[in-house]
Amino acid sequence: MEYFNINDVLSHNKLFNFIVGERGNGKTYGALEYVVKRYLKYGEEFIYLRRFKTEIKKVNSLFEPLKINNPKWEITEKNKCFYMNGKYMGFAHALTQSVVQASVATPKVGTIIFDEFTMKEGTYHYLNNEVEDYFLHFWCTVDRFRGVKVIFISNAYSVINPYFSYFGINFDNSNIWKNDDIIAIKTNSVKYREQIKQTRSGQLLSKTNYGNFALDNQFKLDSYDFIAEKTSNARYKFDMILDGLQVGVWFDNESGYYFITNKYSCNGTNSIKFALSNTDLKGATIFTKNVRGIFQLENLGKMYRYGRVYFEDLQIKKVYESVISKW
Repeated sequence: MEYFNINDVLSHNKLFNFIVGERGNGKTYGALEYVVKRYLKYGEEFIYLRRFKTEIKKVNSLFEPLKINNPKWEITEKNKCFYMNGKYMGFAHALTQSVVQASVATPKVGTIIFDEFTMKEGTYHYLNNEVEDYFLHFWCTVDRFRGVKVIFISNAYSVINPYFSYFGINFDNSNIWKNDDIIAIKTNSVKYREQIKQTRSGQLLSKTNYGNFALDNQFKLDSYDFIAEKTSNARYKFDMILDGLQVGVWFDNESGYYFITNKYSCNGTNSIKFALSNTDLKGATIFTKNVRGIFQLENLGKMYRYGRVYFEDLQIKKVYESVISKW
């Protein structure tokens, strides 16, 4: 198999390195191999980071694939710490522990691997204000302005996640996004996909919707249904603040469709602005947690369920759907 080469990302020499891609194409393997080689060459330590403590319970088998391909590497684990030939080289940590252990000294850590930084929400959810209160707090504690590199790894769940939103990452029509300190890559392991599709398992998956995610690297949770620009006939109605995102609601009387866009407050001081959580209350004219009795919001929710609400982009759609699910 021809797997993803992590040097395609790390060669750009960025602090934050986001890698999203199809399952099993070597993202985590490449990151682990990188930190082990850094330890062997420079004595540089690492942290393997996950979101919850339950996710690091079985890290004792984390390095097994590397040990198979590198039989001279005697890597062991004890109490979430990793050792090479009996010498300490790094540890596993949960993001939910970061505030508690903020005083832990990590002067030799050069790389953090944040595995599964995006997720399919269900049993587990992103932490409240996760990027700032948990991840950046933890990274700053470890970094101490030394330039600690972070490798973020995930399967292709959704481009709308707290990290891409916070840092303004948007692939648009490209597989790469970068600025001075951050790079994000959507892996394009063409040969790997072709090899997988030649197997019986791959042939089965290639005929399913799951195969689009697992084999073809299509974002599993992203549907572009009901994404459209507002019509020229649409007229502004009111504003909403949805988990910090301010949007404008427009209605086309001729087609009967609503449009929710990034353009808002078109009526100046006379515009109506709804805040749907107390954290969004600043600057809002009306704050409510219950939409019953508020005609504008009730009607918008009803029209959404009838399939008559369109969104300017995927981010607005995702945030609105998350908020309306609580109504």
